Amino acid sequence: MISGKHVPVAEADSLFLKNWLSGLPTVPSHYCRKVPSYKEKKFLYPGTTKSNLYREYRKSAEKAGVRVIGETFFNKVFEKEKLSVFTPRKDQCDLCVSAKHGNSDQDALEVHIKPKNEARAEKASGKEKSSDKVSVWTVDVQAVLICPKTQASAMYSKTKLQVHNFTCFNLGNKDGYCYTWEEHEGDLSAEVFAHIQFQHFTKLLDANPTIEKIVVSSDGSGY
Repeated sequence: MISGKHVPVAEADSLFLKNWLSGLPTVPSHYCRKVPSYKEKKFLYPGTTKSNLYREYRKSAEKAGVRVIGETFFNKVFEKEKLSVFTPRKDQCDLCVSAKHGNSDQDALEVHIKPKNEARAEKASGKEKSSDKVSVWTVDVQAVLICPKTQASAMYSKTKLQVHNFTCFNLGNKDGYCYTWEEHEGDLSAEVFAHIQFQHFTKLLDANPTIEKIVVSSDGSGY
């Protein structure tokens, strides 16, 4: 700012900021694939704050010898690039969030949550039927992890690996299993989860020949 007047942001300085932001590692949110407001959002590593990001941007800009743009403009570009420091909580949807704030029709909400209640009842029923002959399981995918785990720092904008964690939980004896892999070892396609479950339940049947039936419950993840 000179003599009380704003100095226009040069195109080169604006481009440097956009390129810097585009280099930040993002993580997908598999819980919000169908939520319109999240469809194009790019979520940054959990724990990230805009203030920390801005400090790192300043360092990068000064090192590159370009003008450091003000924090207000930084935030505007940040939003325009559809970045977010907010990590959605598990299983939220537009209708449920709207109902939580009293902005949705009660009848529509009851129709919406009926399948959820039926699924929970079925899960509880399956748990009661668990025995030496019937093995009941739940499976789920943890929110994407980042390796290495760091807050916004000089290391933050470096290349990171996404780490996936698929969990299998035995409702009968409370045994839990975690299957983790890095993005270079596999993605989140149906084939990956089918392979993991095939291997897992094959070992289960080999170790427990009395099992005649396996019941598996999961959330709405199509893959």
